[in-house]
Amino acid sequence: MPLLTGLFAVAFVVNFKSASIARNSLAGRAGCTSVLCASHVRGCHLKPWQYRLRARIRPVLTETGPPRRRPAAYGLYSEEEIVQIHEKADAIFAVLDRNGDGEISEEELRSHLLAAGYSEAAVAELYQMLDANPRDGAVSRDELRESFVRYPPLLKAPGLGELGEKEMAALYEEADAAFAALDLDGNGSLSVAELHEKLGGVEGPSYSSVAVERIFDQLDVDGNGEISLAEFRGGYARYRAMRLALGSGFATGGLQL
Repeated sequence: MPLLTGLFAVAFVVNFKSASIARNSLAGRAGCTSVLCASHVRGCHLKPWQYRLRARIRPVLTETGPPRRRPAAYGLYSEEEIVQIHEKADAIFAVLDRNGDGEISEEELRSHLLAAGYSEAAVAELYQMLDANPRDGAVSRDELRESFVRYPPLLKAPGLGELGEKEMAALYEEADAAFAALDLDGNGSLSVAELHEKLGGVEGPSYSSVAVERIFDQLDVDGNGEISLAEFRGGYARYRAMRLALGSGFATGGLQL
């Protein structure tokens, strides 16, 4: 516990520039073993505010801790290519991490990929491949990034990868239909609330407010607080995972998810 407490303090000082705020927050918000406990640990049930707190702390802990050793496969790519692959992985991570706790559980991956036609055995095998460093029963953002670098076929995999320009163009009509259905107030743009309305009705693990906001941020390219039709088209057509999560019932082109 002293070590965890120290890590919490560092995280809050970096984020809020105030050690006193860190101490007060930690003293009043101890839960499970800590906010950093993994959601898959039996008996650990985090509250919504704990998920949000942990999601905020973990990136800081990663940045302030020892550098993560990159797999040898990174040597095959330029830094620019690595950044592009990481961006793709981050977009997929936002869709898969339904509860917003900063990890992908096997249940979250299963719910997503079964809808894309994967078998239970295939999902289990893929999860074992993704949960590699460390093998702890949860897939972090870093692990997903590294998997996309180490296993290039994931970049085109059903439900996970992205489409080429020609395939994307063929999906714009489908994207427009999905956008119209999501735009509940008919103002020509999508809000966080409208996105939450759609994702709140999916099968399997529910999307938390944190998870919905992360997906929203991925689609809101210009950061103005709303998703335009052009922005929605781009993310919907490019990423198979986005299409699977947001476009159920609007398939028009018959393309593989």
